[in-house]
Amino acid sequence: MKSVLLLAAIGSLALAHPGKPLAAETTQFVIDPAHSHVSAYIFNGWINDGATWDDTGVNWRVDWALSTFQLSGSFTVETIPSGSDPEWNRLYLIHNEVATNAPEYASFSLPEFFATVGDSVDYSSHPCFDTGFYAPPGESWSCSGGEMGKTRSDGGTLIGGVLELDGAITDNLSFWGPSSYSIVLPYGVEPDPELTIDYSALNDLFEYHMVAVTAVPEPETSLLMLLGIGLVGYAARRRTSP
Repeated sequence: MKSVLLLAAIGSLALAHPGKPLAAETTQFVIDPAHSHVSAYIFNGWINDGATWDDTGVNWRVDWALSTFQLSGSFTVETIPSGSDPEWNRLYLIHNEVATNAPEYASFSLPEFFATVGDSVDYSSHPCFDTGFYAPPGESWSCSGGEMGKTRSDGGTLIGGVLELDGAITDNLSFWGPSSYSIVLPYGVEPDPELTIDYSALNDLFEYHMVAVTAVPEPETSLLMLLGIGLVGYAARRRTSP
């Protein structure tokens, strides 16, 4: 399902000395649908706001409703360690099978990567987020810039194979939820039910809560792994036997 991610970054500058990434570890997470959801604003009808200031027609305003939708599926990440801190890693999204019935304009999407330090998991669409990731000891990083318009932030924990996250795309220029979207019509004329709504007027595309658990290998996979370990042990004993 397509996702809409509206981000606007301005004036960003990053100076870096990237190091060489270390070996990656691949992990699949399965979303727990009973404890995961997406919330998004949807069209809930029209509200008559009365006559225009010059009494030439009637203002009709969209009524937005915050609704909850399902979140399920799985995704796979690669853990890439930082070159400067043994607890600093990135989880890069390499396979995505996340499903939601949220509307297309505000459907849930995962970031390209998460930054992890210890148990903490974070992401931000700010252009300076997580700079210095591969900076080796003694090297310096600098970043300046800002972000206006729709921004994204995600945060949570990864403890014992359980990834718990909360995130949202919001408009940092607004404090009142969805923007007002209205049209003016002549007296006695009501909005067409099939009228296309301009969803770009929404300040908040979605917010979500997600619990995902590390996938357990299928029985066949586990059996093959055990057989492989057994064969390696047998070969080692043969080499060491007199």
